Amino acid sequence: MLADDVESAILGDLARVLNAAGAIAICSTGSTQPEERERVKALVGETFFVDPDPLCLSPDDATAAGQLRRMLEDRGVLPTAYRFSGGEGI
Repeated sequence: MLADDVESAILGDLARVLNAAGAIAICSTGSTQPEERERVKALVGETFFVDPDPLCLSPDDATAAGQLRRMLEDRGVLPTAYRFSGGEGI
């Protein structure tokens, strides 16, 4: 999981490198700049770029995480056969 605590401009590049190495890189940025979002989408590919509407996510963190997980499963980014919980597999 990559987040934009300080510098989000490199997160898309880092996610692409990790994906090329076979890793699942989940990158989160709060950027509202359309140019930056389009650049990251081009780097990681449309299938792997998920741009959820925050207003459609639950205010409960655990529920919102489940909603995001299902979005990633639906796109084939995460396998649906195994449900991650409690931090195992990290």
